Amino acid sequence: MLNNRQKTTLIDIMSEVKLVSTVLPHDITPDNIAEYLHDLVTINDLLIVQYKADLIQYKNTQIKDFVQNRYRVIVIENDEEILKTTPECIKKEVNVHFQNIAGSFNHEKLISGRWVDQYSPKTDIDINIYEGLMDYITQEEVDYHISILPNGKASGPSKISYEMIKHSSDEMKSFITNYLNECLILRKVPKEWKLADLYPIPKPKP
Repeated sequence: MLNNRQKTTLIDIMSEVKLVSTVLPHDITPDNIAEYLHDLVTINDLLIVQYKADLIQYKNTQIKDFVQNRYRVIVIENDEEILKTTPECIKKEVNVHFQNIAGSFNHEKLISGRWVDQYSPKTDIDINIYEGLMDYITQEEVDYHISILPNGKASGPSKISYEMIKHSSDEMKSFITNYLNECLILRKVPKEWKLADLYPIPKPKP
C-alpha cells in the first residue's frame, strides 16, 4: 500500500508526463490512485499485445512481398535487358545458366605421367575386402555410428536431423537396426533415401 506522501509524489510524476490526461478519462486523486495504477497496467499489457500483433503482421507482409517478388530473372537478349517473371521462362533461363556457367564442356581426356599409375587397377588390394559386406548389422554398430553423427547438419527432405536420431529411444534405435537388416535381406532401399536437396552455387571465374 502507498502512503499519502508516496501517492502525492506519484500523482505529480504522472501529471508531469501527462499519462493521466492522455490515456485515462478522469483526474487522479489519492483515493483512486490504486485504480489508476491497475488501469495503467492493463493499458500497458494491451499495448504490448498490439505491438506483437503489428510485428507479426509486418513480418508476414515482408515475407509475402519477398516470395512474390523474388522469382524474377533479368536476361540480356540483343544487348537489351529483359525482365522475365513467368515460372517457365525462369526455369529455362536457370537451366541455360548452369549449362554454360563453367565455360567448357566435358570431353574425353588423355591421362599421362604419374596419373596413369593412379588410375590403373590396384594389385595390392585384398580380393576378400568385400567379404562380409552383406552380413547382418549389429546393434553395437548402429549405436556407434549414431553416436559419431555430426551436429548442425541439414536434415534434407525427410526433415529428420542427426540430433533427433542421436536423442531417440533405445526402441527407435533397435527399429533402425532391424530396418537396415531388412534392406540387406531384400537388397532394396526406400526410394525416399535416394532423394536429396541440392543447391547449386556457381563459383566466380578467376
